[in-house]
Amino acid sequence: MSTDPAYANQLFAAAESGTFVLTEEAARECAAHFAWYASRLTDFQNQIMDQARQSGFGGFESAKELQSGFENKALQGYEALVRAEQVAHQMSAAVYRAAGLLEDVDAANAAVLRVSTRQVGEQ
Repeated sequence: MSTDPAYANQLFAAAESGTFVLTEEAARECAAHFAWYASRLTDFQNQIMDQARQSGFGGFESAKELQSGFENKALQGYEALVRAEQVAHQMSAAVYRAAGLLEDVDAANAAVLRVSTRQVGEQ
């Protein structure tokens, strides 16, 4: 799955126009997979943040730079996983829209907003 939201937006637009249609059962099954994927991404985000908090690099300037570099890479990985989680929820919204399940679309979009506003390291 791509972390580019453009694909989820295209799928949602196709659902809105009626060119992408699913039964309620199919939409719920697909959305369940995206929800599982999003929860796994949250787990991975937590693991990355746990790994980012390493110590023992020492007091030399080069050690501090190395530690900072690892922390920055961890943050970049965390941010990539957050984007992927957002897209997973957007894909859920699209498949719900394809089945006309508007309350579920709203719930999936609310999940996107929660992820978007979550602080680093917060669950």
